[in-house]
Amino acid sequence: MTLLVGSAALDQSLLIYYLKEATRVIAVDGGLNHLETVGSKADIILGDFDSYHGKLPLDAKIFPKEKNFSDMEAALALIEKEEAVILGATGGRLDHFLSVLSLIRKRENIQLIDGQNRIFYRQGEFTLKKEEGYFSLFPQQPTLISIEGAKYNLNGAPVSSDNGLLLSNQWAGDVNIRVESGWVLVVLSRDK
Repeated sequence: MTLLVGSAALDQSLLIYYLKEATRVIAVDGGLNHLETVGSKADIILGDFDSYHGKLPLDAKIFPKEKNFSDMEAALALIEKEEAVILGATGGRLDHFLSVLSLIRKRENIQLIDGQNRIFYRQGEFTLKKEEGYFSLFPQQPTLISIEGAKYNLNGAPVSSDNGLLLSNQWAGDVNIRVESGWVLVVLSRDK
């Protein structure tokens, strides 16, 4: 698993956990601050470093501050089919967070994780393993969705992104989901 560490606020215990699981670590701009705080290093360091506060290593890939791509976009270009987790993407600027959501669309191998949420895209049929909290689905286009194993099940229900029908569903067990067409954004969340 590749771990990408962004600049936004993150839970250090979560960072330490995923550092143990990672086979490759990419520090994206100010994500290097987080790695240094826990005494860890990155395999790849990149960004325009407008969010980094220390002395840059010689092997850092430095981009100009004015460019037509984001630092996270450059990091995600290094991810092919391997599983990847992004930390430090959800607690900061909303425009950056929405950009990351757009960048990982149609990439089932990438998850955004913070202390309360796990966010990823899926299509077709898939199973969510029961865990603490809630799950929400956000269809990217009007579609039909079936849900089995939840408190609120659906059977081929027409859904779109403009209602709350798929918000904060609860687990009865493992949940089987079928999306007739297109992609859904899946958010697994729990209260603090």
